[in-house]
Amino acid sequence: MQKEDNQPLVSVVIPCYNAEDFVEEAVRSIMTQSYSNLQIILLDDCSTDKTGDILIRLEQEDNRIIYCKNSTNLKLIETLNKGITLATGEYIARMDADDISMPLRLAKQVEYLEANPDCGVVGTSGMYLDNDLITGKFCKPVMDQQIKEELFFDSPFIHPSIMMRKSLTPVYDSHFYQVEDYALWVKLSKVTKFHNIPEALIKYRILKNSETRKSQSDHLGRHSALKNVHDYLFKVNNILLNSDEMDQYTYSMYKFNFSKIEPPVLKAVYDKIVAKTTSGVRMRLAERWFATFILSRHSMRNFLFYLSTYYTYIGMLSVCVKRMKDVFS
Repeated sequence: MQKEDNQPLVSVVIPCYNAEDFVEEAVRSIMTQSYSNLQIILLDDCSTDKTGDILIRLEQEDNRIIYCKNSTNLKLIETLNKGITLATGEYIARMDADDISMPLRLAKQVEYLEANPDCGVVGTSGMYLDNDLITGKFCKPVMDQQIKEELFFDSPFIHPSIMMRKSLTPVYDSHFYQVEDYALWVKLSKVTKFHNIPEALIKYRILKNSETRKSQSDHLGRHSALKNVHDYLFKVNNILLNSDEMDQYTYSMYKFNFSKIEPPVLKAVYDKIVAKTTSGVRMRLAERWFATFILSRHSMRNFLFYLSTYYTYIGMLSVCVKRMKDVFS
């Protein structure tokens, strides 16, 4: 495929599985982008509904589309890596089969990457879409340092909104099932800069039976997945925690497991992290500590320990300041 008007080729990777209700709208939102020099890779992971028929029809309609059906059900991670292997563009964009990209999304991401050669991954803000109704805005940190600080708390990108340079040779690691994107950002954080365009350029559909929802409802499984990626995060940042300490940190990052927190152990963990991170991470840890104090049931001993700890008061002050800013903004 040749470049058009000197525009770099963008390969859009769209994994699809049993998405007949939404996939045509999702793919058409890419087909109708203002940015036209695209390779649209549609990967059917052995769907059992009409997804394949829809994708084949769209392929016949647009010569930029490459339709590929897996011979066996590979699941998401292997399907994503297969799509990346097929990509020939200078940039690789992600898209899910049930979301909707706004018409200027890809153009704005290419514009940013072209103007900022030191940035390797650019995402966007988004809108929550529930039963075709916009129910809120989905914001992520914008600048490189804030995005990398966010890694200590959550995945800093809306995964189907990202565009990245193929020169980074991105590969999703099957060792990080359910947090494969999070782990990729941890890895790339050491080799490139990040950015999120603050404009909401994707509609992110909320589905009760989505993989994300399923993983979040499995609290033990979610803990295991998050602990795995946190372990990787701390290793690449030269922060040494043992398994019990890692458990405590991960409990504090997932509200459904707050009851398992042992405050004296968690404080020691936070102290280790504070010694090797930025002031932004320190403040966020204090806010998280305050949240665990407010939302957990405590024995009298733990209650008194929280009250004796400076994290409680720093976190409370930070949360109050943010709430006041929200009220007067």
